[in-house]
Amino acid sequence: MSRQIRIGINSFAYRWSILDGKMDIVSFLNQAVSLGVEIAQICDNFNLLELSIDDAVRIVRDFGKRISIQTGFRGHDVKMLEKAILVTNALGGSQMRLIPENTDDKSDVDCIGNDLLSIVPLCRECNINVMIENHFAFKPQTYSCLVKTLPSDCFSICFDCFNSIARNVDSLSAMHELAPYVRQIHVKDARICREGTGFKFNGCLLGDGVLDLDSLVDCIPGNSNPLDFVLESWMDRDFLGKDVYSKEISMNEKGIEWLRRYINE
Repeated sequence: MSRQIRIGINSFAYRWSILDGKMDIVSFLNQAVSLGVEIAQICDNFNLLELSIDDAVRIVRDFGKRISIQTGFRGHDVKMLEKAILVTNALGGSQMRLIPENTDDKSDVDCIGNDLLSIVPLCRECNINVMIENHFAFKPQTYSCLVKTLPSDCFSICFDCFNSIARNVDSLSAMHELAPYVRQIHVKDARICREGTGFKFNGCLLGDGVLDLDSLVDCIPGNSNPLDFVLESWMDRDFLGKDVYSKEISMNEKGIEWLRRYINE
């Protein structure tokens, strides 16, 4: 592949291990380092906003030269965003994934835009690029209109391969809408299975489902621009069985191996 690609892992790839208390931030970072990836994205399934300065200093001391740390947050409250930027900066990061809508999915897009404009000076001061993720609350066109109103040195898109299906928009159509702004792809895979009189959409191992990564990447202009592939596998707990921790470790090892093969083809 001619485009410069960096591979990373997202903390939601270990969703159940983290929820079960079997993985904290340090063990997640150790796992990312052991995978040999370039990026560890610590997201909002950890309580990063409560991270102390001392803990941030220790993380940078222990991991800063071994892996690039990114963060992930959710919401658009200005004070929260300002704290999130400062935490990202304290961790030595320059990229911050953001799901801008609140958890109740009732956020007003104009309000979101105004709040994001409020943090531009701090983004520039800390050299942070906020990557807005296409999530469940809005269609891709809404995220596209939002990012168009924001300065490109501070904001871009983190494209999730399948989130937009929640708005009845397929992956390729979503990418066509958002491609000019995409800086990162959350890579995952899924299978569509017949169930009763309908269909069920299930997460699966990377490479075993319907993901057409070639077509998605081909939509993104400018082969000279670097792009991040951040693995964010997703599996229902029932699929993983009893030993969730070991299954998630194995699943993500295989996913990273698949991404390396894909890049080297």
